Amino acid sequence: ADGWVRLRAVVAGVDPGERCRLVVTDVRGRRHVAGGWVASRGGGDTALAGAVLVDVDDVAAIGVVTEDGRTLVAGATR
Repeated sequence: ADGWVRLRAVVAGVDPGERCRLVVTDVRGRRHVAGGWVASRGGGDTALAGAVLVDVDDVAAIGVVTEDGRTLVAGATR
């Protein structure tokens, strides 16, 4: 959709029970939560989809952050 970024991710290696968020950081440094989940106690991969109201040209980074603010995965898009 115009002005939105849609994401699909597969995340592995997160401790069971950990509460996580898929976060988009824009070029102004603002964080936008695209989705969240609790890591499965059975282990394995977690597939998720999310969206944020950020123009694709304004996306600076995408990452996985725990509920308490620890960054598990970070990646710049530029």
